[in-house]
Amino acid sequence: MGTRLIVVSNRLPLTLRRADGRWITERSSGGLASAMNPLLGRSGGDWIGWAGHSGDEEQEERRAVLQDW
Repeated sequence: MGTRLIVVSNRLPLTLRRADGRWITERSSGGLASAMNPLLGRSGGDWIGWAGHSGDEEQEERRAVLQDW
């Protein structure tokens, strides 16, 4: 069994924004995200962080988009 990498950060390696009535994600271009994404891709790891939005009526919709990401 291989080693899994788990990254815990204050932000996720993506930007979540509303466009044309739906939530979309875009990869972040920051230093930590750029360095860790290839490692996570190879190891099958996880990234734990905040999506940049607090709880509101659209929380479940955003959660579904993030689950697919």
